[in-house]
Amino acid sequence: MSTVKELMEKDPEAAVAKFSKDCECLKLSKGAHDKLISMFKSAFLPGASEKIEIDWAKVHPLTDEEMFPYDKLPEPANPAELLNQVIYVKLNGGLGTTMGCTCPKSLVVCHHGATFFDIVCDQLKDFNKRYNVNIPLVLMHSFYTDDLMKPVLAKLEGLEVHTFLQNRFPRIYEDNWEPVPNSPDCPNSMWNPPGHADVYHCLRDSGLLDKFIAQGKKYMMVSNIDNLGSRLDLKVLNKLIT
Repeated sequence: MSTVKELMEKDPEAAVAKFSKDCECLKLSKGAHDKLISMFKSAFLPGASEKIEIDWAKVHPLTDEEMFPYDKLPEPANPAELLNQVIYVKLNGGLGTTMGCTCPKSLVVCHHGATFFDIVCDQLKDFNKRYNVNIPLVLMHSFYTDDLMKPVLAKLEGLEVHTFLQNRFPRIYEDNWEPVPNSPDCPNSMWNPPGHADVYHCLRDSGLLDKFIAQGKKYMMVSNIDNLGSRLDLKVLNKLIT
């Protein structure tokens, strides 16, 4: 039988169908499976990258009318009302391997004995207390970090926290373009997280999106867990909403 890579040279549709069939045993959710196949097509279909074109006639520097100097942005008159429409999403799926650690990057000590996670929580607690609001902390975990974070979250007090998992997709053999794992129980080394853009699909598929919308939430701030400079800013939020 021909491999996916061999089929791709003769019959791309058959190659995609074979790859999709080979992945059925992994028991991905429908949303995850559909996204995987879409990403596979973008990466491996002949000429797929050539279809991406930029209309350079539409690309131009921002004009003065399109730019809004920060120091001229007004402070909101009703900060609590605006903040109660916000969720605070932190991407917490990475391990601290580049720092020589095997723990989640968020648990690396970075300042006076405090971890990235400690500082993020303290920043949000301070915001909630200052404006008498309850902005939830929403963490997107990966299959690497989810279990490792559970003991830490169990001890956390004074903050509403929600978690959801990003997808895990199979690694693909370089020589035949077929999935490495052959069951959902294969070790983590056979899988990879698909990237930060997964936050939108996974927040929806987790059911949290519907829950937050029902609570009147309309906006979310998204950043990496180790980006301590990325904080809620009332002037920017006010400009976004108005």
